[in-house]
Amino acid sequence: MKATLIRRVTAVTALVAVGLLSTGTTTNAATPDDTPPRTDVIQVAAGTDGTPTATPQASNETTEAEAAGALVTVSPSAEYTEDPLRIGRVAWTQRCPASRFCTTQAGSGNQNIGFQFYKCTEYALTNWGVNGDRNSLVYNNQNVTVKYLNQRHAEIQSTPPGYFEIIDFKPVWYISLCN
Repeated sequence: MKATLIRRVTAVTALVAVGLLSTGTTTNAATPDDTPPRTDVIQVAAGTDGTPTATPQASNETTEAEAAGALVTVSPSAEYTEDPLRIGRVAWTQRCPASRFCTTQAGSGNQNIGFQFYKCTEYALTNWGVNGDRNSLVYNNQNVTVKYLNQRHAEIQSTPPGYFEIIDFKPVWYISLCN
């Protein structure tokens, strides 16, 4: 019980630190537009030896591909998808029903999409963590551990039953809800 409380406090502290949760109360929902605007672009140039180098550059320019964003998908389909969310990402995730694993992602139009999973299967994720903020709050409100897998199906991280966590979905290619 104490470990669960410490882990939840850590998740809430992290949410406050990244601006997804207000410091006034933990029940305030984040706004639908709580994804910070992108302020950096990687610029590729040739180094003195002719090899490519990449450096972050501040830019207000947005390419056509960035404006459209990447299509976020999951296969097989999540058991429930809400697109776009009618409430903030944090509030939506906190309302995760019993026996579900819930999280959100920024969609191609920068709208927030909510996903609920409950079947014992491995889900393939496409473009998760590439639009807007790569970190998302997850709530594992079920009795199995959720495993986050890389492109070779090796476990990167996991979320035990009953935990809220912030997960970097950029390196995650699959999630498994089977123990």
